[in-house]
Amino acid sequence: MELTYYITSALALYTAIEAVIMGTADRYRALYQAFAALCFSVALFLTATAWFYRAETLESFSIATKIQNIGAFGYLVAFAWMLALYAGVINKSLSKPLLIAYSAVCTALLVYSLTLPYGFFLDNLQFYPEQEGSERFSFTYRKTSAAFQLLAILMVGWGCWCCMHMHRRGTRLAACLIGSYVLLQAVSATSQLLYYYDLSPFVLPGGVIFVWLFAVIGVCFGVDNRARVAELSDKSQRLSKELKEKAASEQRARQQAFTDELTRLANNRKLKAAIERCRKDKRRGYKLLVIQIDRYRELKQTFGETNCESLLRQLADRLRTHYRKAKLTARISEAEFALITTQPEEIIELSAESGIGQVIPGSALATPFRIGQQALDLNYSIGMVDIVDSLSTEELLYHADLAIEDATNRGGDTAIYYDPSFAAVMAERQALELALDLAFKDNHFRLYYQPQLNANREPVGAEALIRWQHPVRGLISPALFIPLAERRGMMVELGDWVLEEACHALARWQRNGAFRGRLSINVSPWQLRAHQYADKTLATMRRFDISPDSITLELTESALIDDDKATYRELEKLRNAGVLIAIDDFGTGFSSLSYLARLPLDILKIDKYFIDQLHTVRGRQLLDGMLNIGAALDIKVVAEGVETPEQFQALVGMGCTHVQGFLFSKPLPEDEFLRWRPTEDDPRHSVHSHGV
Repeated sequence: MELTYYITSALALYTAIEAVIMGTADRYRALYQAFAALCFSVALFLTATAWFYRAETLESFSIATKIQNIGAFGYLVAFAWMLALYAGVINKSLSKPLLIAYSAVCTALLVYSLTLPYGFFLDNLQFYPEQEGSERFSFTYRKTSAAFQLLAILMVGWGCWCCMHMHRRGTRLAACLIGSYVLLQAVSATSQLLYYYDLSPFVLPGGVIFVWLFAVIGVCFGVDNRARVAELSDKSQRLSKELKEKAASEQRARQQAFTDELTRLANNRKLKAAIERCRKDKRRGYKLLVIQIDRYRELKQTFGETNCESLLRQLADRLRTHYRKAKLTARISEAEFALITTQPEEIIELSAESGIGQVIPGSALATPFRIGQQALDLNYSIGMVDIVDSLSTEELLYHADLAIEDATNRGGDTAIYYDPSFAAVMAERQALELALDLAFKDNHFRLYYQPQLNANREPVGAEALIRWQHPVRGLISPALFIPLAERRGMMVELGDWVLEEACHALARWQRNGAFRGRLSINVSPWQLRAHQYADKTLATMRRFDISPDSITLELTESALIDDDKATYRELEKLRNAGVLIAIDDFGTGFSSLSYLARLPLDILKIDKYFIDQLHTVRGRQLLDGMLNIGAALDIKVVAEGVETPEQFQALVGMGCTHVQGFLFSKPLPEDEFLRWRPTEDDPRHSVHSHGV
């Protein structure tokens, strides 16, 4: 008998340890912990029972019986909780209160049993040392210990209810197996109760039913684990598929980030990366050629957008096909291409003395192109510069631009090799760069404001635009000094000044009731990447007592091209505070629907280029598509650069609700802006320029 108890106890202990280990890394941790507690209780009960039969003294008998009590009551409590967890009824309305009450009763009886000489079950224990085996002692069962069997019978009812829930959930095998053990428990408790009152000579041994318990639980857990393994396998396959789709999507996004959409050549970003690599290449000898189509805007006016796009694709194909030795071929602006090559003589011939030349006659670039039914010869302004590590990528591109500018000033159709003799032009720009340092100190910057209106010509806001009031040269456009500020690393300082001045002005206007609506402020990529940009921006607004919901921050697509999660978090923080986020010049940069879906955006500002194309079928289609994108993503669309009544009427007819442009007002200094009122027939309608 004792051997049976010891073997069953060892099995219970092993199962308990296994349950503890499984419960440490499983979402069913509470279930495994309850099962482990049950197994420990059973092991304690069986070990104490075996000890009871081997006890040598009355004191040993007493200790064994009390340990039996701990195991028995612990078993009832653990089994009740395990059934509830396994059946999934733990969170039902009365389950927890009933379990807590049941556990409290068991605990109270256990505490009471520890105060009795021989525990809760035995009374009048007699010990006969001279006898052998079970004859060494005799006892009678305590009549009140029938309470334990009643608790066990209550457990049977609880188990039947839990099995019903298992059956409803579809775990029919588990319901049948656990139900069989519950019935066995009922037989054991009933036989024990009858035995107490001398109504039955038969008692079902506890070790037998516990062996069946472990067999039942082992089968149930095994079936559950097999189902969960199948579920995990299915999830793993789905996850693998999703990861592959995500990788393909990211690959497409990276391809878009480095590829010009129209020509499929590399774009400006990839060109800069290639220049950086060439600067570090020890073999050197690389030349950068920037090729600009002369009078391209006139070509567009003559042949239309569609034909000119076909022209650009033809040129891209020739560069790709005929100059395969080039390290990189890129399109870097509307009518500007670039090549990195060690053999520029394949494309241009230059005078060794002057560094001036032309495209080689009869070459791929000099051969006529087809536009519709016509053959068209193109002329080019080309700038060439040596790629050396002593100059940065920005400086190399700047030198190439200077060479193209000189070629354009010579009437076009010219190739120019950059020469230090361009120092005069550079010196003027450097003087402006140096003057930028003094512009902050001497307060030379000004903010101008351009109104924003709705489709009814009612003002709804304004955009703050920076201007430089040079003491000698007068008002300087941002188109000239912003690139200089970028090269000098002053964009964060410049952006902070604009935010301060704009908030200061808005605070004055709101106090005087002179302005209603939102004020839009431009943000550079450098500002977004600055440390704690959102916190600093919100602090500035608080300092001037400006509500964030009166501010819109405008940023270009290039500010978001790196898909920087930190930048997105900064924007989300601003947006949660009430600031609206707008994409400026939408359509001219990294226009990807994927980033539109990810970003916390409120407004799309369509670039003036697309407004100018409204007279073409393709232009209207593109603009209509952008408006549809805004509507689909619940993002407001603002058309900027509106200059004619025809453009305004067309936009309103297409469903555009917000506009900005010279048709309504040019950017104005503060005093003029506050006096400005919209009129139906504004004499400035004839002005055809666009504020930056």
